[in-house]
Amino acid sequence: DNIDSENYSHTRSFLRESSVILLFLLGLIFTIILLVLVGFYCRDSWKRGRIFKNRSTDADYLINGLYL
Repeated sequence: DNIDSENYSHTRSFLRESSVILLFLLGLIFTIILLVLVGFYCRDSWKRGRIFKNRSTDADYLINGLYL
């Protein structure tokens, strides 16, 4: 009975460690994908020369809840 309980505790600990590693890897992959997407957006915006310009020069923009 003691061996079964020790084996169960070891399995539970292994599952907890595995889930922590899995969640860490999923978070890391998500962060890398997000950084790549932001990098592509900035690169495209940089080519068009609009990355640091004010975007209020568009045809219509919002001021105090009214479209002008």
